[in-house]
Amino acid sequence: MTKSNLKSFFFCLLVTIGSIFTSCESYQTVSFVVKDSATLETIDSVFVHVKAGKNNDYEKSGTTGYTDSTGYFTGSFMIGCSFGCYDIFAECSKPGYKTYISEMNNIPDTIWLSKE
Repeated sequence: MTKSNLKSFFFCLLVTIGSIFTSCESYQTVSFVVKDSATLETIDSVFVHVKAGKNNDYEKSGTTGYTDSTGYFTGSFMIGCSFGCYDIFAECSKPGYKTYISEMNNIPDTIWLSKE
């Protein structure tokens, strides 16, 4: 192996190892409106907890807050993507309503809450 080939080999090896161990993060924003499933009206002051993580540890990242007077919620947070991106889901709750938990990685534009 020539000196030039050896340098190229080590350069490629370093780039490969570096890309394997490089951390990757992404800025994620979720937004949706919460409505009453019976009256079809928006619901204000719904507590929202968006959770993100992997391997059954969903407290790594996320956001919390309340819907505004129009039932709208938006929140942003960082998620890690090294060795696979985080899974994300949302929980919505308000006294008098059943708690809603979204499907993993599938948060709809409209979340419907039903009375207890």
